[in-house]
Amino acid sequence: MERLRPFFKKAEIIDPVLYRVNLGGFPIGMGTDSWVYEGTDPNGKPVAVKIFPKDVVGQIGIPELQIYQKITRKAALFLNGQPVSLHKTRGGKDDFIWFVNPITRIGTLKSSGEASSVNPFIEGPTLERETDSDRYDLAQTEEFLEQLSIILNRRLGTKAIDVVPVNIKITGNNILAITDLCAQLQRFRKERV
Repeated sequence: MERLRPFFKKAEIIDPVLYRVNLGGFPIGMGTDSWVYEGTDPNGKPVAVKIFPKDVVGQIGIPELQIYQKITRKAALFLNGQPVSLHKTRGGKDDFIWFVNPITRIGTLKSSGEASSVNPFIEGPTLERETDSDRYDLAQTEEFLEQLSIILNRRLGTKAIDVVPVNIKITGNNILAITDLCAQLQRFRKERV
């Protein structure tokens, strides 16, 4: 099994102004180790800019982000376009295809030097919201995602992947988009050699 190693290339500078992100505003999402802001790239496409604050315990750095970017790319090769069905609470099912949202850039934030990443912004409700609304069976969905995490961890040679409903969006064109493969990137710290 291949050991995961960061690329160790020089990190680029990520300028929030370039992505029209107001860091003084409220983030659209907050994870255990990051804040997510919505912005647009220079071509006008929506992006998510994720910042890993320095004051968070177990702060994430560029090496963890590089490993995570590599894992995300491998997961996309394995999973993108694969069919999946979700069982509805009141019977029946909905059919989707998988999409793993890529991390397009990683670097340090221009203003603070904090690690950050940029990826396409995925519009749509989270799978967590849809299970909370009783559209999909929560127990079956969580069991299914737990099994998917086990398969991805084995396939990709890691133990850090944990796919959860809050990190999956349902798009209007029947795509289940995984926006985050791992709720805590600190887990990748243990993967380094």
